[in-house]
Amino acid sequence: IENKDANARFFIVIGSFGSEDEAMRFIQKIGNKFPEYYLVYPFDKNPNYRLAMGSYTNLNDASIKLTALKAESANSYWILNY
Repeated sequence: IENKDANARFFIVIGSFGSEDEAMRFIQKIGNKFPEYYLVYPFDKNPNYRLAMGSYTNLNDASIKLTALKAESANSYWILNY
């Protein structure tokens, strides 16, 4: 994802990386843990690439999924409003 859409999207971020290559290596490491991945390119003043496992059109749906993911593991996933 290189640019914002007209409507906000909510991504569940599973990692933040200094380069696209680092994010791709992470996907290879975890394999098919999630059905789809989104790579959100750096924006504003943050230079990091955010790797997300889901895209949602509203915060409520993203929050429900995030709660379910956190119940399954102790990873520090978070929601990005982009």
